Amino acid sequence: MARLGAHIHGPGVHWARRLGWLAVVSMVCAALVGPGTIGVAAWGNTAGNNGTVKIHEGGTEPSPEIKNQPHVCTFHLHFFFADAAQTGTWWIKSWSPTGDGTVVLSGAYQTDVNGEFRTPAAPGAGCLAPQL
Repeated sequence: MARLGAHIHGPGVHWARRLGWLAVVSMVCAALVGPGTIGVAAWGNTAGNNGTVKIHEGGTEPSPEIKNQPHVCTFHLHFFFADAAQTGTWWIKSWSPTGDGTVVLSGAYQTDVNGEFRTPAAPGAGCLAPQL
């Protein structure tokens, strides 16, 4: 019987220790490198329907420009961080408690070379009639 602190000897013990340490080092490397590699591959610069849309009050830009101002009377939509020449449609629906989910404003967009689009064009602003 082995006592605490005693060295165990025998055939294969040396290789078992090496394999054990190899497993530990492999797991540490996977924990440190793996998530970064997976994150880069998943986040990558993939083309498609990406970016973000912000609502800005009135016809001027807020500071910082990517600030969202969702509670407004007059507004414009500003698309950011999309692919160059990305196209699509957008819509605004009436929402409870005063709306019923119907589309009240819609349009199409095509981003510029910087992946941005604004509607209506500066310095314009849109307005939604109140739902009574």
